[in-house]
Amino acid sequence: MKRILITGGSGFIGKAFLQTFAHQFETHISCHSKHIFTEGIYAHKLDIRNENAVNTLLSKIKPHYVLHMAAMSNFNECALNPTSAWETNVQGTKNIAMASQHCKARLVYISTDLVFKGDRENSREHDMPLPQSVYGKTKLEGERAVENICSDYLIARIANVFGKGWEGKKTFTDGIIEELKKQKEVSLFQDEYRTPIYAKNLCELLYEVTLSQVQGVLHLGGPERLSRYELGLKLAQCFGFDPTLIIPVSVKDFKFSDPRPLDCSLDSSKAAGLLKTPFHSIDRCLHMLRNEYGA
Repeated sequence: MKRILITGGSGFIGKAFLQTFAHQFETHISCHSKHIFTEGIYAHKLDIRNENAVNTLLSKIKPHYVLHMAAMSNFNECALNPTSAWETNVQGTKNIAMASQHCKARLVYISTDLVFKGDRENSREHDMPLPQSVYGKTKLEGERAVENICSDYLIARIANVFGKGWEGKKTFTDGIIEELKKQKEVSLFQDEYRTPIYAKNLCELLYEVTLSQVQGVLHLGGPERLSRYELGLKLAQCFGFDPTLIIPVSVKDFKFSDPRPLDCSLDSSKAAGLLKTPFHSIDRCLHMLRNEYGA
C-alpha cells in the first residue's frame, strides 16, 4: 500500500479527505497544535517551520505522496502577523518541498485563488498572479518554492470551500445555516465573486490529481462564478429557509486589514479536460450538503 503524508490533517479539508480516502493509503497526517487520534491513521505533531523536524519525519515515513495543506490561512491573521504568515506559508512550504524532493515523493501543494489581483473573471492557470493580500503573497511564494525545488509536483489552486464542519469548528456554511434556523438575517457580499467548491467534491479531485502524473498548476474551483450573496440565496432555497433573510451588502462599506479582491473566480476547464472526476454543480452539491445536515 502506498504511503501518504497529509500536512494540516486536522483542518477542514484534511478531515474531509480522510473521511473518504484514508483507507486507500497507509495514511500519515501531521498537525501543529491539535493532535488527533483516528483508528488506522498515523498522527504526528509537526511544526513545518522547523526544517530539521520536517526532514526527520519525512525520512522516517518515506511517503510516496505528500498532500501539503498546512498553512496560516486566516486572511486577517495573516495581515496582522505577516512575519508568522511568511514563516509558515513560505518557509514551511520550502521545508516540505525540500524534504519531499529528498525522499522522491510527489508533492501536491494546496494554493489559493487569492494569488490573483481580483480584477477579472475566471482567471486561468497562465494568467499573471498579482496578489494584494499578505495571505495571497505568501501562498504565491509557496508556489514558487515548490516549482523551484520539486521535480514531481502539482500546485492546486482552490477557491473558497464550503461544507459541514467537524468537532465544533464552524465553516462559512455552518454559520449561515445556524443563523437562518433562528430566522435571523445574514449579510453577505454581493460584489465579491469566487467559484465556490464543495469540500467532498474537492477531495475527490485532489485524490485523482495526487495519483496522477499531471504536473504544474491546476485550478480546482467550482463550475459556477457566484457572489457570496448568490451562494447564500441558493443555500437558503435548497434548505427551505426564507431567502429574504439573506441581505446583500458591499465590500466597499467595510474596512479590512488587507485589500479583499473583488473577483478571484477561477476557470477550471483545464482540470475538467484532464481529470475523470466531475466538477459537480452548486445545486447538486448543496443537496448533498443538505443530506449531510440531515435536513
